[in-house]
Amino acid sequence: MLGKLFKYEIKASARIFLPLYASLILFAIINNIFIRINNSSNNNQLFMNIMQGISTFAYVFLIISIFVFTLFVMIQRFYKNLLGDEGYLMFTLPVRTGEHIAAKLLASMMWVITSVIMTLFSVMLIAYNEKFFASFQEAISQILTEINRVFGVNGYAYIVEFAVFILMVLATNILMIYASISVGQMISKHKLLGSFGAYMGFYLISQFIISIILVIGYSAGSRHWTSIENIMQNNTTIPHFLFAGIMLLNLVFAAAYYTITNLILSRRLNLE
Repeated sequence: MLGKLFKYEIKASARIFLPLYASLILFAIINNIFIRINNSSNNNQLFMNIMQGISTFAYVFLIISIFVFTLFVMIQRFYKNLLGDEGYLMFTLPVRTGEHIAAKLLASMMWVITSVIMTLFSVMLIAYNEKFFASFQEAISQILTEINRVFGVNGYAYIVEFAVFILMVLATNILMIYASISVGQMISKHKLLGSFGAYMGFYLISQFIISIILVIGYSAGSRHWTSIENIMQNNTTIPHFLFAGIMLLNLVFAAAYYTITNLILSRRLNLE
């Protein structure tokens, strides 16, 4: 059932994102054409510069719009579909509350990642020329060579760990938004204000916990800094354990936000 809910989320939001992505690619191509023309000809230079300026403005505006709409759709789909009028229908389905949350989370993550990929792709389109792919491949090769020289096999492990960490941070932040909206909906007359207050509360609490952990870690490390530095230089697995610790802390936050959202939607749902 989770797969069906996920497909429903994608279909419901695709009609917003696909035209934006198509427009972004179109203006990237137009900008690339203007750059080529300006580099190869001096005729009507002022006019071409004006047109390129307009096209560049539209391109930047589209990038901003895509990420604003990504945040808007993330919030709107969760609130309207589960806490608005559609909630009466959604919660009559033979689906667990956790599956509703998971479907919303996966769809939101997919659109955020897709928006980033499409933005990077559009930048590559603007920069594209006859030597682009050769230069791009050479740059990637040099980066990988340098990573291998400095870190060895561990360098690629760090890349994988960083990618997983980014996904976890993304999921945690989305779940924090869901938890905030869920807490806010319990305040009948001030749901928006309550959601904003809950978000600020969750943010401050998480930063307070992280600060305490950092202070404790720094205090413990400063006493034995020389020995710790020697251990890290001679034991390449230590940074991986530190990375794992950071991801574990992030996972705890994500689990807490998910639990809060699930409990409220299951037991304290207010659709009025």
